[in-house]
Amino acid sequence: MKLIQIEGLLQKGNNILLYQEEVEDYYQLLSEKYKCILLREPTPLKYNLQKCVKCVSNEEDEVINKLNQPELRDKLLEELGDDILIIFFNHFQVLTWKSAHTLHTLWQSGQVIFFCSFNYHFKQEIYRFYQTFTLINKEEYEKDTGKNEINITYPLYLVVGILIFLAYLRSASTAAIATMLLGAAWFSFLMVRSMMYVGGKV
Repeated sequence: MKLIQIEGLLQKGNNILLYQEEVEDYYQLLSEKYKCILLREPTPLKYNLQKCVKCVSNEEDEVINKLNQPELRDKLLEELGDDILIIFFNHFQVLTWKSAHTLHTLWQSGQVIFFCSFNYHFKQEIYRFYQTFTLINKEEYEKDTGKNEINITYPLYLVVGILIFLAYLRSASTAAIATMLLGAAWFSFLMVRSMMYVGGKV
């Protein structure tokens, strides 16, 4: 069932992402139907681009090895023509902004699709590239990372803030109601902010 879902996404040009799974098994299955290359790791980027070009080109290795990264990217797209290449690698989380940007431009060409996996949280700087992926086992990821857990911290802070507000009202002088209300609200706000700061929420 998962493979059927994946093939449907690939046919639409979607990048695929797996959580705590290796891509090798899927490479074995999909390489029988699609033009694929298994890189295993996303870095070093230049070396991987060289491998991709060599996979689709008849150019001599000596010529390919002399190309820089932008030239390798352009050469890959030129050699692909109307074909689509699926690039497999694990450890998506080790990508840097620069490498993610280069891979993103390859995907934007419509000629390259990525099939990746990750085990840990990744840097915010590659989030834009991450947004182009469909996370297949999303439920498992959310279960492990607590994404679906209800965070009761803020409601708790709010309740405590209201209690502080009411306690302040009782203890304040009845002579100046306006000042009392303003002071109570401000005091409650400061207390809630202090709790949020101590709790590491801001």
